[in-house]
Amino acid sequence: MPEPDLRVIDPDPNLPISTGVVHNGLFYVSGHVGFWPGTSDPIAGDLAAQTRQTLADLDAAMEKAGTHRGRIVTMRVFLAEVQRDFAEMNKVFREWIGDHRPARTTVGSSLAVPGLLIEIDAVVAMPAEAG
Repeated sequence: MPEPDLRVIDPDPNLPISTGVVHNGLFYVSGHVGFWPGTSDPIAGDLAAQTRQTLADLDAAMEKAGTHRGRIVTMRVFLAEVQRDFAEMNKVFREWIGDHRPARTTVGSSLAVPGLLIEIDAVVAMPAEAG
């Protein structure tokens, strides 16, 4: 059972995780990946498509929590092939983020499911009335 000052968003019924947790005016978003919607299957071999789906999933998580991408404080991007994929990921990211400039770190990393090329987590400020 979570502490009363924590608001857990979409706890997973099968895993000991959730989409994210709101605490003290911040939404801590778990890592999102490029799965086909409603599945645990990666979008095969297409970094741009995986990135778009990952960002769409982040948008959906932020909406459930009551915030939006314009309030992102920081993000971490994990790429399975950072040297190869950084520029392509950054192109899709730039289109999605618009004029907002959150802090962001991008690193190379092995990802948990074969075929995944990207994972992104974030910390997002909540609007004052939603915190």
